[in-house]
Amino acid sequence: MLADAMEADLPYAIPCPALLICGEKDRAGSCVRYNRAWHKKTGIPIEWIGDAGHNANADRPEVVNRLIEAFMRSARQTPAPR
Repeated sequence: MLADAMEADLPYAIPCPALLICGEKDRAGSCVRYNRAWHKKTGIPIEWIGDAGHNANADRPEVVNRLIEAFMRSARQTPAPR
């Protein structure tokens, strides 16, 4: 789905706080390349999980959970887009 969206260059934006999380060892298709491009194009922050593959949440759950918790705390402090 992400690959289709990136290749089609669809004109949509994510109107809320977002975070990309990607395993450094992700070898599923072109996920790493697409996430880098998406980050560069949109400015959505990206976090790279060391020693994790495509299922970073299963490979390194403690790291992914910490990132999500910190992201949610910061999102609560960010004013909603208008």
